Amino acid sequence: MFGGQEVTAGGPRVVYPLDGAMHPANILDLAIQWQGLSPPQARIYRLRLKNARGMMDFYTSCSAVECIYQVLPKDWQAVGDANRDSDVSLTVAAAGDGATVPTSPAIQIHFTPTSVAGGLYYWSTAKSGIYRLTFGQSKAVPFIDDPASCHGCHSVSRNGKQIAWVDYGSMGPFRGPGMTSIRSAPTDAPPPTAATTRINGTGVALNPDGTRFVVTTGTSLALYDSITLAAVSTMTPGSLGTKSMMFLEWSPDGQNIALTVGTRLTTTQNGGFALADSDIAIVPFNNGQFGALRTLVAAGQDFHYYPTWSPDGKWIAFISASASDTTTLGPGTYDNNMGRLRLIAASGGTIHDLQRASLGLGTNTSWPKFAPFSQLGGDLLFVGFSSKGDYGFSLKNSTVAVGMRRAQLWFAAIDLRRLSSGDPSWAPLWLPFQEVDQSNHIPLWTEVIGCLSDADCGPGSVCSRPAANQPGQCHNTIVIP
Repeated sequence: MFGGQEVTAGGPRVVYPLDGAMHPANILDLAIQWQGLSPPQARIYRLRLKNARGMMDFYTSCSAVECIYQVLPKDWQAVGDANRDSDVSLTVAAAGDGATVPTSPAIQIHFTPTSVAGGLYYWSTAKSGIYRLTFGQSKAVPFIDDPASCHGCHSVSRNGKQIAWVDYGSMGPFRGPGMTSIRSAPTDAPPPTAATTRINGTGVALNPDGTRFVVTTGTSLALYDSITLAAVSTMTPGSLGTKSMMFLEWSPDGQNIALTVGTRLTTTQNGGFALADSDIAIVPFNNGQFGALRTLVAAGQDFHYYPTWSPDGKWIAFISASASDTTTLGPGTYDNNMGRLRLIAASGGTIHDLQRASLGLGTNTSWPKFAPFSQLGGDLLFVGFSSKGDYGFSLKNSTVAVGMRRAQLWFAAIDLRRLSSGDPSWAPLWLPFQEVDQSNHIPLWTEVIGCLSDADCGPGSVCSRPAANQPGQCHNTIVIP
């Protein structure tokens, strides 16, 4: 059936995975999706993975135009294990007439050198709460699940031991700045009634070891003890003028805080949780005291927001959007449909547009968060983010109105070996532990997931503890080097 000459004209087309994507070695849940031949009828298709090292074929049937094949985890692992830090081409061919075989253009998939480690916490609007998982698990589990409130803004210490989050109460996040409670608890078992106090702030960021967190009221920064919630110090930059500070993240060494500085918008649509004409700035921190605010990326034709630190503290990824664009859901940083990923050295310099990772304009790329580990001696970085782009045929956001699209979590590699090309990113991967009927945001990475029992870790992961009744760490039951 596949012995004829391969021709691409009128042939199938691979829709997912994306051409030029880098796949983590420990993500084994892959659904290959392709546009089949028309008119739709029962056909046999061959899915071929190939490079100079070898070839693997899968055969399946599809009677529709939109076709999906779920690769078995053991098969995908076999391909990945044999091709660490290497390219593999993927083609889809339809059974031919003996003379020709309609075949898709080849796409390239690249595998990471080793597994991607760490834990992931993210906010889902399905529960107005926090899900979490150890990277590589097949399903995330609810972590903070309180239907009487909304816990959208959260921060987890880089070491994974402490979580702090904003409790917006029963009216949800749009009840307005200043009407919130900041809660903080160990990650091995945070009860809904964990330490809380009324703190005037719209966001929270824990330091790397989880002992302190900083809150912004917009015009000032306030430092708190994460255990007692006692105030430690405050700072009001004299250089702010009429601008406000939001969207904080602490550097891995604990010596700097990256944030967004812009004009706060107070429309009823975004409830004051958005900025316009915003800059990326850095505030030094030393021994409990804040230093002078320094602008890293200034607003101009674009405005900039949501900074995140690379694990070595040398790079900052962020989002930019055009100041003149009027096609977004709301103005400024809130739900901006035209956001795109970018990268700059923490010391300043050239801004690199991460076009490959951004899924294109009009997909609402948002909330990037670096993974806490790198590979290849620091040259290979990983960033998670939310996007309203299409996930193959499984979620066709581009076919519905902008306001009805659902955000999903994606994962992309940033390869510093490719800096000279201008765009060091790879195309992204849809993270398969989530549900396509949810909207998910803020994929915050930690070194480990804390636990007291296997039930805390969810399916596919167990709790390893040093001794009985002592906190432990979640580990996947399938260990891939």
